[in-house]
Amino acid sequence: NALWLSSAQGIIKYSAEKDVLEIYDLSDGLPANEFLRTSKLYSSSGRVYFGGASGATTFNPDKLKTVNTVPPNVIITGFKLFDKPVEVGDSTGILKYSIETTEKISLDYNQNILTINFSMPNFIKNGKNSYYYRLIGLEKDWTQTSKTSVSYTIQQGGDYRFEVKGVNENGVPTEEVTYLEIKVASAPWKTWWAYTIYGLAIFGAFGIFVYFFRSKLVLQHKLELEKRESSNQEELNRHKLQFFTNVSHEFRTPLTLISGPLQKLLEDYKGPHKLFKQLLVIKKNTDQLNKLINELLDFRKFEDSQMKLRVAESNIVEFLREIFLSFSLQAKMQEYTYTFETDEESILAYFDSEKLEKVFYNLLSNAFKHTPKGGEICLKIQKDDNNLNIVVKDSGDGMEASELNKIFNQFYEIQGQRNYGQFKYSSGIGLAIVKSIVELHKGKVSVVSEEGKGSEFSVTLPLAKKHFAEDEIVKEFKDGDMSHYVTEQVKVEDYIPDFSNIAEIKDEDKKCILVVEDNVGIASFIKDVLSDYYNVDVAENGLIGYQMAITKHPNLIISDMMMPEMDGLELCAKLKADIRTSHIPFVLLSARTSLVHKYDGLESGADDYLFKPFQVKELLLKCKNIINTHNRLKEKFVNSNIFHPADLPVNSIDETMMNKAFQLVKDNISNEFFGVDEFSSGLGVSRSLLFTKIKAWTNQTPNDFILSIRIKQAAIMIELGSYNIAEVGYKVGFKDPSYFSKIFKKHLNVTPKVYSERFKNSYNTMDE
Repeated sequence: NALWLSSAQGIIKYSAEKDVLEIYDLSDGLPANEFLRTSKLYSSSGRVYFGGASGATTFNPDKLKTVNTVPPNVIITGFKLFDKPVEVGDSTGILKYSIETTEKISLDYNQNILTINFSMPNFIKNGKNSYYYRLIGLEKDWTQTSKTSVSYTIQQGGDYRFEVKGVNENGVPTEEVTYLEIKVASAPWKTWWAYTIYGLAIFGAFGIFVYFFRSKLVLQHKLELEKRESSNQEELNRHKLQFFTNVSHEFRTPLTLISGPLQKLLEDYKGPHKLFKQLLVIKKNTDQLNKLINELLDFRKFEDSQMKLRVAESNIVEFLREIFLSFSLQAKMQEYTYTFETDEESILAYFDSEKLEKVFYNLLSNAFKHTPKGGEICLKIQKDDNNLNIVVKDSGDGMEASELNKIFNQFYEIQGQRNYGQFKYSSGIGLAIVKSIVELHKGKVSVVSEEGKGSEFSVTLPLAKKHFAEDEIVKEFKDGDMSHYVTEQVKVEDYIPDFSNIAEIKDEDKKCILVVEDNVGIASFIKDVLSDYYNVDVAENGLIGYQMAITKHPNLIISDMMMPEMDGLELCAKLKADIRTSHIPFVLLSARTSLVHKYDGLESGADDYLFKPFQVKELLLKCKNIINTHNRLKEKFVNSNIFHPADLPVNSIDETMMNKAFQLVKDNISNEFFGVDEFSSGLGVSRSLLFTKIKAWTNQTPNDFILSIRIKQAAIMIELGSYNIAEVGYKVGFKDPSYFSKIFKKHLNVTPKVYSERFKNSYNTMDE
């Protein structure tokens, strides 16, 4: 009923009745697809033979089973991760049994690329089998394939089920679906608790956003209120400042009426030294009050833009060096490392010296005020093409970062900082004035500071004059306030003396004056002026002046402020601290007319301060008054019956030694053998120094000094009337009554008997 044919494509079965053509090839079990045309045979047993290059193929057409009605179920034959086979018991730990018998596996979140192999054990036309598969949890529909493997990439953890079924060559499906359950762990960031954290974070972020949004609204509202309050406060401060300014003007009148008489009282004072010190305290605080009033008025001028510059071209290095040197004594006293650095020795710049002096005096005094003993302070000058940068650096307490933008505000004082040295007063407007003056000079001031490591103030000033208006520029030095910064030879014709009020001094009464001045012209001029009245010696610098003061013991020293080797401030402080010269009056000369420099000079121990250029009459009167004042105090001691050591013209060192000397004589008042040797030994000084100090204090020899105290004590005892004259003489160290009477009369111009009767009459009058 069928025709069997061979071809190059296999063996063909053709049913003429059904007109159906079937082709059998390699997939049906043939050894080859190509057969020879003439190589065929049909045997009597019913078998058919076909020959080809691969040999002969034979089969019985009647016994050939053509329909497979029950195909076998699909078997999962292999499992791979990342294209690597997974074996039972390997390092992955996935398979405990073979994959063919495993129904469920568990994978970690990072074991997400897998391949599953499967097969249907059908050996009848198995090459024409097809498969349907799906991964439930990832897909719902079946996918058809003729391949025996499938790969998946699983990105989400969860439970999955791989299902596969087969269809044989006749289109008959397998009876059962083969499956493999796969459980994939979720990544840590994709677990429920991770999503809980995400939710909480989002909720928290939203809450923070709402909080900050509300805070911003509240802050804006507060800023608006503060702005209004600040505006009101500023207006109130303006009225307060105006009130303080008006009151300050009113303060000046009574302050002048206090300071004027006080100055006169100090000049003519002849009372106890203890009271004199109290008057000096009053004077110091009066000057401080006057300084604060001036600062307040200056600040008011800056606030109202009424302060005008008067700039002129000058050597700013020399200007700053003089300000620097005015603090040198304080630096030595506190053992500071005090340095001055400059790129060039001469830098010409346009500036207002009077106002700029306040800037750097304030910055340096602040550095001294906030730097402990032994610290470092440096003033550095740096220049570029257009600007000058001046730095004041210290190693003091420093400031917190939060304070740096406040220190230039008016009335602001740094919190918690200690004050060192003598610069302890603070008005809270010093740095505000500094900023105003620098800005007037078209410059800027800044500060870099770290708490505990010091501060660095930088002042930047333009060098050219184009920044200033024409009316701000002083054409000539003499019309400005610059002339005293220029060293000039003093001309005698510039000073016409007026001798009308100068009493003549006899040759035999001439005192010795030491002039310490490095300018030969000025030194010669002063010597010529004083030579008619005093014996004058000249020293060319402070070091030589110090040595001459020790050897010559002058009655007065006149010294310039700025000198090489040793300046006037250091010389004064050194002489006042030396017991051999501490009694010598000292007058400072300086071209610096600012009060701050005068205060520095007086604080160093100077008795007076004289500005250059000076009038000859002023110089002569100052010399005369200082020497006469000391002489009057000496005469007071000699002529007075009562001795007070504090009445003598001495400083604290002399006062201590004088009190000790007085007490030493008093303790030995009855010792007739107490003389100069015992006196010098008791004080711990040499005979020559004892003679010098006693002569300077009292204009007496040590022997006369001892006798004076004995006689003064005797006079007191006679006044009390407790002893007779002979007993008094014994008690004050005189064993010979006649010698006692002689010495008593020599000192008091009256005999002890007459002196005693004078007081007896007083007692009788009181009794009546």
